[in-house]
Amino acid sequence: MRPIIVGHRGSPDACPENTLPSFLRAIEVGVDAIEFDVRKTRDSKLVVIHDDTLNRTTNGKGLVRELTLEQIEYLDAGSWFSSSFKGTKVPTLQEVLEKINSKVLMRIELKDEGIEKDVVEMIKLFELEENVAIASFNLSSLKKVKELLPSLSVVAITSNFSKPFIFSALAHFSNTIAARFKSFSQEDVREAHLHGLTFDVWTVDDCDALREVLNYGVDSITTNKPKDILNCPILKQ
Repeated sequence: MRPIIVGHRGSPDACPENTLPSFLRAIEVGVDAIEFDVRKTRDSKLVVIHDDTLNRTTNGKGLVRELTLEQIEYLDAGSWFSSSFKGTKVPTLQEVLEKINSKVLMRIELKDEGIEKDVVEMIKLFELEENVAIASFNLSSLKKVKELLPSLSVVAITSNFSKPFIFSALAHFSNTIAARFKSFSQEDVREAHLHGLTFDVWTVDDCDALREVLNYGVDSITTNKPKDILNCPILKQ
């Protein structure tokens, strides 16, 4: 059985990342799941954006946490990528959950501390507990999520995998480890599996890299180029 293919911020090779067009494009090309990032605005609204500032992916500037949702909604989050996406907005978490709903699985990465309860409540509102996993580099956030809603799957992310991370992830009630490509070995994947964890690798963007991680036995693959990865011959064998 092939691993789950996760569109990293949607399909950022074809659309502006972390926007509704990007998520819909990823679904169109056949991903099993999408990954996206959530932060809180000054007025405590949840918006989908990766960076702590608006500078890179909108025509605005400043920290997300220092602007209100109304101010952010006025910004253009598409033109930086292509003029064809002019007018694309930074979506709210509510908008994404409404639009995507149960079309595919969703992995929500918490980029701010202290938003765990608000995110969990939003997931419960849409009754998407079985379709969503919560991810974070901050393992304490994952523990809070599990305390709030034990049935939610949580994903411990690391840039620099080491074997002790397996036990840190377990101590914080994680279900999955998501590790950077080239930071782990086949033995590490096997060890995680022995402890009941599934293993995700990020980001895999070409067929050679895909072939390597498939040999490791990973359970899911996060990619910036979902169409290219899904078209790799090795997945069609």
